[in-house]
Amino acid sequence: MSNQLLSMGSQSKPPVLMAGEYQQWKKRMDIYNRVDSRNSAKEIWDELSRQFEGSEASIQAKQNLCINTYEGFHAKEGETLLETYNRYNIILNDLQRNNISKPASEINYKFIKNLNP
Repeated sequence: MSNQLLSMGSQSKPPVLMAGEYQQWKKRMDIYNRVDSRNSAKEIWDELSRQFEGSEASIQAKQNLCINTYEGFHAKEGETLLETYNRYNIILNDLQRNNISKPASEINYKFIKNLNP
């Protein structure tokens, strides 16, 4: 059996521990243990979805954090325009990643309004 197959595991066996790959193996074993007892593909999918996306409460908490960060945005004293813009872009990317949309006019107005004089 090839080393690649051993490190990946197979459909019926958990991944095998290879030297130097402990962290990757541990993560795969955690996933394997969570879905091993499931009886259908839907149950496996739902469990993986919960593990990687989070529960409804955790998704809502992430969205609330993103909205609060967006709402509280303002330029910091001594921050350059580029630094402010980059920080704002990170916040906007977080909103998009968490399926929160804002109109472009609001985004632009908020940025300009919250710049330091």
